[in-house]
Amino acid sequence: DLTMVSLDQLKDSFASYHSSQAEVSLTVPASLARKADDYWCTAAPLIGGRQTLTAFVPKAKETIVHHMVVAVCDGRPKPKNAIRVANSDGTKSWVWPCGLEDHNGICPGRQMTLVYAWSKNAGRFETGFPRQGFVAGKREGLGAEYVALQGHLLRQPTEEEKDRGESAAISIETDPRMPQSLLSLSLFLNANFKLPPGLPRVRVRSRCCVRGSDTIEVFAYRVHAHGLGRNITLAAERGGGGTGIGGEHGILVGIHVGGRSVRVRDEDVRGRTRGGHSQEDAVESWA
Repeated sequence: DLTMVSLDQLKDSFASYHSSQAEVSLTVPASLARKADDYWCTAAPLIGGRQTLTAFVPKAKETIVHHMVVAVCDGRPKPKNAIRVANSDGTKSWVWPCGLEDHNGICPGRQMTLVYAWSKNAGRFETGFPRQGFVAGKREGLGAEYVALQGHLLRQPTEEEKDRGESAAISIETDPRMPQSLLSLSLFLNANFKLPPGLPRVRVRSRCCVRGSDTIEVFAYRVHAHGLGRNITLAAERGGGGTGIGGEHGILVGIHVGGRSVRVRDEDVRGRTRGGHSQEDAVESWA
């Protein structure tokens, strides 16, 4: 059987496949650290109108990199004081300081959408493509022409670490095809609280609302609380009640939600997990 397609469809298909990036690499050399807890960023363009981010492969060590954050930007970042640096693999990158005091940010002068976070020597993270993935690119409506990396460097490296080329780095695998479902990231953050003296436990809450009638399926979640966090839980709530999705102790642990699907709607909560697995266990399970 012959299937008739338009010339525009053929052009679009050809352009998508032949402008594909199999991988996007982002590197922030640890040698850039000016002091303890220093933040540096870099970015790279996404080729073609559309790319699906299918896997994140971190290349960093927790002994010198506290965490990494990956975001997509709706255009080329415009930092105030970018510099050109050489990486250990012979490539070169534009980098810029992006701590709070630097007034640059991850996507300076652009709109930013977070897609990934790393810490604690977490391993490869796969989105489960072709079932789902993050879609980015310069095509109208996507608004994600560049992918950017922020590296939080714990300290200045030793001479030996410099010689080894230690860095905050990540490779992002891509595919020009569309996934069946789209992934997005929601950030829950509460930095506006106090810890009264003498109390053994203080509960800090952060929440967001799900609007509309669409269903959200929870794929994975991560927690980040430094030394003070003792028990972090994620729950879907309606009114005064709630259904627990999962919880974890410690600092920034990658979680794949296991068991049956967890569906979060504005009307109610359907399903319930049977527990989670740390990303380091490399368990391929999702909701």
